[in-house]
Amino acid sequence: MKFFISGEVAKEAGEGYGKLVFLISEQINKITEKSDYGNAIDKIAIIPTIFDLVTYIGLPYNERRLFKKKNKSADYRLAIDYETFIKTDDEGKKRLLIANIIKSIRDLKRKIKKKEEFDEEKLEKDILDLFKLRVEDLSL
Repeated sequence: MKFFISGEVAKEAGEGYGKLVFLISEQINKITEKSDYGNAIDKIAIIPTIFDLVTYIGLPYNERRLFKKKNKSADYRLAIDYETFIKTDDEGKKRLLIANIIKSIRDLKRKIKKKEEFDEEKLEKDILDLFKLRVEDLSL
């Protein structure tokens, strides 16, 4: 399984974002390419949106939760609260990004019904263990 992690990020929130996302993505891909999480999914794109929605677009933002069964791919664009993100330190930003990834994985499980096709529990545990986090450490 391969993760692609990027972002739609306001300029004010973006300082250091690219480096943080690169490090998280690199670490996750090292463990996921060696593990089996089922045959339903090969690629997951996680593209958090972090901007003041009213200021930037003037209307509510619709999150994207797309699973393409035929392509074995998913595209998730879930929002991270802008104010919370810009006010926290680097470790807090990392936790917010990991929480966004875990939320995406949990939602993907809702779309992929059979456990043998997608072992979301193992994937979630592997990611939490990798970053030495617990579910309680995240705002889910």
